[in-house]
Amino acid sequence: MIFHNLVGLYWAVLGDQRERSERMRQHTLDLIPTERTELERARDRDPRPYLRERASAMLQIADGRSARQVARHGLYKPRKPETVCRWLAAYRAHGLAGLQQRPRGHRGFSPSRRTGTRRDPASATGGLRARAAPLASD
Repeated sequence: MIFHNLVGLYWAVLGDQRERSERMRQHTLDLIPTERTELERARDRDPRPYLRERASAMLQIADGRSARQVARHGLYKPRKPETVCRWLAAYRAHGLAGLQQRPRGHRGFSPSRRTGTRRDPASATGGLRARAAPLASD
């Protein structure tokens, strides 16, 4: 009975290690020379700081560092490992374009900017007043 429990425990631990190593293998990156050159150029010369950081992370992963190491110690600011893994998945799917931020939704203009009028809270006409016309010079 004790032997059976020890064997079960051994296989449970071994199975966990296998799963962990499988997950770790997913977070590697093999680059061809043109991809490496493209990432190095983005890391060194792109005007967008976020893209330089992401390109740097991809190069470090390609050089053999784990996503966790890169996230915690390899960037200007510590990141969550999940964030670096998300960048890696985006790079695998879409290349350098996958590392670029997507545009956010447009919020529109406030009503006072759209109509060209200003609000006057003391006015009895609902708070809107027309802008004064420029004075004519004689």
